[in-house]
Amino acid sequence: MGPSCHARRNGPAPRLAPLRTDAFALRCGVLGRVSFAGAIAGVCFVFGCRSVFGIEELAPSERAAEPTLPVADASGAGNAVDGTSQPVVDPPGHAVAIAAGLYHACALLEDGRVKCWGRNDLGQLGIGDTESRGDEASELGKALPSVDFGAGEYAVEIAAGTAHTCARLASGAVRCWGDNGYGRVSPATTPSLGSNQGDVANASLHFNLNSESAEALFVGSYASCVKTSSRVRCWGEVAGKMWKGEDVTLPTAPATSLSPGNNPACALSNRNQLYCWSSVNDACQLGECGLVNHTAPNNPPIPLPFVPSATYTAQRHACARSSAGEFVCWGANNYAQLGTGNTNPGQAPLAFRVPTGRAVIDAALGDYHTCVVFDDATVRCVGQNYTGALARTGQGVWGSQPEDVGEGLAACRIGVGRRVRKVAIGGQFTCVLLETGRVLCFGQNSYGQLGLGHTIQTGTAPWNLDGALQPIDLGDTELAAGPP
Repeated sequence: MGPSCHARRNGPAPRLAPLRTDAFALRCGVLGRVSFAGAIAGVCFVFGCRSVFGIEELAPSERAAEPTLPVADASGAGNAVDGTSQPVVDPPGHAVAIAAGLYHACALLEDGRVKCWGRNDLGQLGIGDTESRGDEASELGKALPSVDFGAGEYAVEIAAGTAHTCARLASGAVRCWGDNGYGRVSPATTPSLGSNQGDVANASLHFNLNSESAEALFVGSYASCVKTSSRVRCWGEVAGKMWKGEDVTLPTAPATSLSPGNNPACALSNRNQLYCWSSVNDACQLGECGLVNHTAPNNPPIPLPFVPSATYTAQRHACARSSAGEFVCWGANNYAQLGTGNTNPGQAPLAFRVPTGRAVIDAALGDYHTCVVFDDATVRCVGQNYTGALARTGQGVWGSQPEDVGEGLAACRIGVGRRVRKVAIGGQFTCVLLETGRVLCFGQNSYGQLGLGHTIQTGTAPWNLDGALQPIDLGDTELAAGPP
């Protein structure tokens, strides 16, 4: 553990309680928030204080002791914050789905409301302004606004891209808001949507589905795609190609689902074949290194060892899952994100090494890590943990060694007894939906995207893992269940 520090004015500093960071105890002698702090060779530095006046090492007697915790095992047992294996008991919530963008996240509640938090410079929270939410405790709970879809409208599905968000409504309509680059949220020429009151509720600003009802949403970094009973169509940029509402056409059969990633994009056909395309193939993200890159699905189907039921894409890697819980990945592996126990590129679909007897029921891919939910309700992640997105101690890369995967693939340290239903990955953070209806997020937090009321990175140290990891206050614990 490095030196302990606090910021000091000219003269004695206010004696504030130490703030625990990943490296040391810190005092900031001003009213302000510390977003990043560190120490190199005994020299302290602080970034993110609204004012910084001076740095001083605390006396050893003043340093807060680190909590003594057991190390989490592969099952996730014995990792409670108080050093026991007592389960964490959270009040029940009412979230039923989650989505995450680069610096924001959203939850769909049982009553059809959608609440979003994090960065909001482009209206990606959909609440009629451009103020971020989640970086102050006073902005959470019942103070966190929900998206206004208009009278009588409520959401049944949500999805998020880099800086935009979409919802499928019970009426069959689709509403998207946030960054409108490449026309991904609206046919209007506005650069963004959602920063003004009424933007999301105004149907004239949104995609016209020609009297068809939306049945599913597929949202990528820079695109929004909708499935109706007869087609899958997209708006925005998918794998280097601009789409303006055209149908996604596969070589041999219609598309039934789509993961519109930014190199690659992948689509399933109604013949259970998986097609991928990309404007580049530098990391074998097309499932074979020698294939010519395309901006449309012109290559042969990906050779999978099973019939795929779901596909997932990120920047330069992709994965597929079977209905039986088998899981394979291919493409870039520089951060061990393929779950193979090494960092060799996936030149073909390779088995993600899971613990014996476990089946994958959900997954999410980020540019630097991959997370899977297993049938034992644990979430386990591989890849880069520099920001805490894997929810385990240490800021290295996990999954690059054989012992890191398979039987050694440890559960994320989110607290004993917390059972996971779904996972979503943002820029360098992760969110999980618990079986209790509560939402937990961990990792990078520069805009309050963890929904914790501050901007401190969370997920790499014992004092912000396990039972210390708090669910987001969505103001929903007393919500009556069910849609309106």
